[in-house]
Amino acid sequence: MSEQKRNVNRYTPEFRDEAVRFVISSGDSVADVAAKLGINKNTLSTWVTAYNKSQAGDDSSFSFAQQAKLKELEKQVKDLKEENEFLKKASAFFARIQK
Repeated sequence: MSEQKRNVNRYTPEFRDEAVRFVISSGDSVADVAAKLGINKNTLSTWVTAYNKSQAGDDSSFSFAQQAKLKELEKQVKDLKEENEFLKKASAFFARIQK
């Protein structure tokens, strides 16, 4: 039983999200994607089902692929904002050194 419990948390949430996005954006079957990623097809199917249920309350005018792309773009915007803040601080630091 302890082995089963250990396997439950074997995959990171990021990996799960990427796997679900891959299923949605690629158009491949869950079984094909699971084989490519080396995971159980039932596990991946469970993740996709959970994703679909979580998205049921969202704006249904977007397809799943569009929703996945939107989330990916939101993450990129967040990352770019963080990088921009870092660069602002770095430029201020180097400007002080030059004086």
